[in-house]
Amino acid sequence: MKLGFHPAVQRDFNAAISFYEQAGPTIADRFEAEMRVGLARIQLNPRRYPFYQGSAIF
Repeated sequence: MKLGFHPAVQRDFNAAISFYEQAGPTIADRFEAEMRVGLARIQLNPRRYPFYQGSAIF
């Protein structure tokens, strides 16, 4: 399964990486690694993680 992201999600992720890089590259790397683990879990079993389509303000 291929995952796609809303542009706002990508911006939030980039902002989080930038924030963690201020604390040190190791922290940013660990954050990104954990995101990848979570995304891999979703890809392996997407029905375990239901899609949420709520009202978001962008």
